[in-house]
Amino acid sequence: MKEIKLNAKSTEETIRQIQKHIGGSIKERFGEHILNIDNDIAKGCIKFITFDWGVSLMEHNLIYFEDILYVEDATAFNPIHFIYCSKGFLHHRFSYEEEFNVISEFHSAILTSKKKVEHHTLFPKGKHLEINYINIERKEFLKKRNNNVALLNDKLHEVFKDTKNDHQ
Repeated sequence: MKEIKLNAKSTEETIRQIQKHIGGSIKERFGEHILNIDNDIAKGCIKFITFDWGVSLMEHNLIYFEDILYVEDATAFNPIHFIYCSKGFLHHRFSYEEEFNVISEFHSAILTSKKKVEHHTLFPKGKHLEINYINIERKEFLKKRNNNVALLNDKLHEVFKDTKNDHQ
């Protein structure tokens, strides 16, 4: 298993750190960035685009040739992750947990962590993965005048309002 530590401050920096560990080349076109990979670690691409108000979209469409564990330090960059797995599956746990939770094909998850809690995301080898992440940086998003956060259910509303990352 290959472990990759990430401590980025943005989605773009996350992709650049991934590139440093697994290779590939990044191309930009009309604001969309694509990390194309074709080597002995993985084949496929990771795309991302950053929108206004702290929202970004990241799409994984690849096959890893060995198990890959991303360990994300959420100290500097701790968005709310809306994850949808349209092909394959992945495993996730927080650093204080023993067991991984599976995010299966056609399932979704909403994840965020407390301060100083790492995300451990395990991508299995040999599986074609298509996974979409919508990342929302709360402080930036809440600056938007018409954000409609008040219309969310109570639990999700608390997550959006937690700009100090006190809750999970």
